[in-house]
Amino acid sequence: MRRRPVAEVTDLMVKARVGSAVVLQGSWLAGILTERDVLRAAASRSDLTTSPVSQWMTRDPVTATPDTTAEEATHLMLTNGFRHLRPRGPQPQGRGQHP
Repeated sequence: MRRRPVAEVTDLMVKARVGSAVVLQGSWLAGILTERDVLRAAASRSDLTTSPVSQWMTRDPVTATPDTTAEEATHLMLTNGFRHLRPRGPQPQGRGQHP
């Protein structure tokens, strides 16, 4: 997904009704493309039909472990200004996730 154009991935996000897309490199979490990243890309006036996700994604996103409590997750999100917090560990292929 890193090489896919921002416009293509944004279209997938809209169709899946999600606010972010996980960017994998093999099984490694390379980044996350969020609505904020898409807005930043659009504001740059870049051609989003050719601009790769890797250029705009948030790299090495903070993740939560299975042991992270709801309070800890909330604290992480509020302290860092996150709207999305990815759980760490094996994840089933789900809605809005495209390798």
